[in-house]
Amino acid sequence: MGVDHRRIAAFVAIVFVFISPLLFGQSTKEVRPTPIQLEQHEKFEGKHTAVRPENQKFSPAYHRSSADGFFIAQVNVSGTGENIVDDAANEPSLAVDPTNPNRMAIGWRQFNTITDNFRQAGYGYTTDAGHAWTFPGIIEPGIFRSDPVLDADANGNFFYNSLTADAYNNFSCAVFKSVDGGVNWGTKTDARGGDKQWMIADKTESIGRDNFYSFWTYAYSSCKPGFFTRGIFGGLLYENCIEIPDNPYWGTLDVDRNGVLYVGGWGSGDFAVAKSTTARDIYTSITWDTVVAVNLDGYITYGTDPNPGGLAGQTWLAVDKTTNSTSGNVYVLCSVQRESTSDPLDVMFSRSTDGGLNWSAPVRINDDTSSTAWQWFGTMSVAPNGRIDVVWLDTRDNPGTVLSSLYYSCSIDGGLTWSPNKRLSDSFDPHLGWPQQNKMGDYFHMVSDSTGANLAWAATFNGEQDVYFSWIPENSVIRNSMLISVDDRWNLVSVPVLRTSSPKTTFFPTSISDAFYYKDGVYISKDSLESDKGYWLKFESAQAILVAGDTTIVNQSISVQEGWNMIGSVSSPIAVSSITSDPPSLTTSDFWGYSQSYIRVDSILPGKGYWVKVQGTGTLFLSSTTALNIASRIKIASTGEMPPSPPVLSGEEEMPATPITYALKQNYPNPFNPSTTISYQLPMRSHVTLRVFDLLGREVAMLVNSIEEPGYKTVKFNANGLPGGVYYYRIQARPTDGGQAGNFISVKKLLLLK
Repeated sequence: MGVDHRRIAAFVAIVFVFISPLLFGQSTKEVRPTPIQLEQHEKFEGKHTAVRPENQKFSPAYHRSSADGFFIAQVNVSGTGENIVDDAANEPSLAVDPTNPNRMAIGWRQFNTITDNFRQAGYGYTTDAGHAWTFPGIIEPGIFRSDPVLDADANGNFFYNSLTADAYNNFSCAVFKSVDGGVNWGTKTDARGGDKQWMIADKTESIGRDNFYSFWTYAYSSCKPGFFTRGIFGGLLYENCIEIPDNPYWGTLDVDRNGVLYVGGWGSGDFAVAKSTTARDIYTSITWDTVVAVNLDGYITYGTDPNPGGLAGQTWLAVDKTTNSTSGNVYVLCSVQRESTSDPLDVMFSRSTDGGLNWSAPVRINDDTSSTAWQWFGTMSVAPNGRIDVVWLDTRDNPGTVLSSLYYSCSIDGGLTWSPNKRLSDSFDPHLGWPQQNKMGDYFHMVSDSTGANLAWAATFNGEQDVYFSWIPENSVIRNSMLISVDDRWNLVSVPVLRTSSPKTTFFPTSISDAFYYKDGVYISKDSLESDKGYWLKFESAQAILVAGDTTIVNQSISVQEGWNMIGSVSSPIAVSSITSDPPSLTTSDFWGYSQSYIRVDSILPGKGYWVKVQGTGTLFLSSTTALNIASRIKIASTGEMPPSPPVLSGEEEMPATPITYALKQNYPNPFNPSTTISYQLPMRSHVTLRVFDLLGREVAMLVNSIEEPGYKTVKFNANGLPGGVYYYRIQARPTDGGQAGNFISVKKLLLLK
C-alpha cells in the first residue's frame, strides 16, 4: 500500500496543535486553525445503543420564564414532558414557519447514552411558539448522523440537512422534508455535502425564491475540490459541487431581498465574504462576483477552554432584507481570539453598506470590562424590521471558571450602536454531561421576528447536555424605548421619548416622505421633530419601528390654536378623558387617530399622532402621573366633522376609499396592557371572523363574527382577566358575492405584559 503523505502531514499538524501547550506552556498563543490541521470529529465512530424503555430514567425538565416575556423551555423531553436522564443533545438548529410562526422545529445531535459517541438526527416540534415541545424520536434510527441544519421555505415546509459518514469516513449529506411543521419527515434527497455544512432556503420574492444553498469544509468534502451546491426546484435536486474562491469554511450563508447570495466564513488568513448575483437564476451557471476579506480583529478558534473539543462558535453572516434605509446591509459576526488585546475571546462584528465591497472597522459587542472572560458561541440574526439580534455564552459572572450564562444585545440602527448587554440565564457548567466528545457541539441557531428572537441553544441546567428553546423579547433590553407599528402609506406619528437631537431620519429612518406638521390650515415640512406635535409620515410597507430616547415623557404641555391641531403623545397610554387644559374646560372635538382611515379614539397611545379641533387658543396637558383636576378637564363636544386629509405629494394619487387587497395589520400597541387595537382591510363585502387564541390554541376572544362592507376596519381587544403572555389573533374573510375564490386567512402574534 502506498504512503498517504497528506494523512501523515495532517497527523503531525494535529499532534502539534494539541501538545504544543504542554511543550511550551499555557501562555503560548493558539495556532490559527485550518481544516487540514484538525482531524474531522464527525467521523463514523461508536455503535448504536438502544435504551430499553424499562431502563430509561427521567427527571423534571427545565423551564424558566421572566416577567418581560423571555422564557427557556427544554426541547428534548419525554412524551410526558420530562427530562431524559443520561442522554445528551447538542448543536441545535431551528426552522420557523413563516406562514404560521407558532410552528417550529429544532434538530440536534442526539446521543442515546453518554457512554457512546454514536449520534443520530434528533428532532422536536412545537405548535405553541416554543412553550411546549414534542420529541418523537430520531430521523432514521440507528443511522449515524450529525451537523443538523434546519430551515423553512416561503410556503412553510421544513427542511433538515444532515451529515453522515460511513466506516471509511466518506461524507455525504441528505435533506429531509416535512410538510406538517416537523411532525413527520419524508424521504431524503442527496445533497452532496461534507463536514460542517450550512444550508439556507431563499424565501424572498426574487427569481431565487425556493432555491437552496449549502456549503461545507472544503477539506472534508464528498465532491472535492467543490464544496458548494445549489438546490433547485424547491430542493428536489442538488447540482454538482463547485468551489468558492478563498475557500471559506465554518460559516453561514444568506441572501438579500433580491436573492443575491452571500457566503461568509474563515478563509485563507482572514474572514472572507463571497458574493454571487447569478446563483439565484437556476438557468445560469454560478459565478462569484467578489470575495472580500473582513477584519474582525482576530481569528476563529477551535479548542478553547469552555468548549475544548469544538469550535468557540462559527462565523455568522446575515443580510438586511427590509425596505428600510439599512436594506442590503451585510453583517458578519464571530467569537474570535483577539489580535489587538489579550482577551481570550470576544464577540466581534463588522458591516458592509455597499454589497460586501467595503467593511467597517470591527466592533466588540460584549461590553464587559474584564480581559479574562470568554464570550463564546456568538450567534446573530436580522429581524424583518432590520433589528440585529446577537446572543452568546459569557463567563464574566464567574471569573476564573468556564461557568457560562446566556447574554443578549441588539442594534436598531444597522449595527452603529448596540443595546446594553443583558444577562438572560443562570450560569451553567458546559463541561457537564459530555458524551465521548468534550464539547457542546459547535453552534447555536437563532431566527428573529419583528418583536423578538427565537433561539435554539444547548446548556446543562439538568447536569447534562440538553437542547433548549428561548424567545427573547426585543423591548426588554432597550432602555427608554418602545415599538411603534405603522401601516403602509400615510401614518399619524409622534415622538414619545426625549433625545438631545430629534431629526426625522433618526426616529423614523424608514419613512419615504418628509414629516408634515399642520399649522394655520397648511402642512409644513419638518426635519426635526418635537414631542408635543403630531406628524404625517409615509412608509412603503407596514412595519414595527423601535424608537429609543434618553428619557421618557410623563407630562406634556401642548399649545393649541383655534381649529384643527395635530398633537403628540407621552410615553405611556393615557385616556382622552384625563386631558386637562388652560384655560380650564377648553371645548374640543373628538380625538382622531389614523389607520388607513380616521378612527375616533378614547386613548392617546405612545408614538401616535392625533387630530383635535379646539374652540379657542390655549394649552392641553397630557400626564401619566398627575391626578386629574376635574375642574380643568376639557369638554368634548362631538360634531362628526372629520379632520383634514393626509398630504398629497406631487405625482401621488390619494389613497383609494376602498382597499385593493385584504390585509391584517400588526396590533398597536404591542406589547400591551390591558387593551390594544387591531386593524384590517377588506376589498369587498365579506364574512369576517377575528379571533384571539392562547398558545395552546384555545380561543380566548371572538372580536368579529359578521358580514362587513369593504373598507378599513379597526377593533379593540381588551385582555382584562387574561394572564400575561404571548397570544395570536387570526382573521378569516370569505367574500359573500363569490367574486374571489377561497378565503383570506392571516395570523399575527401579540404580547400581553402584566
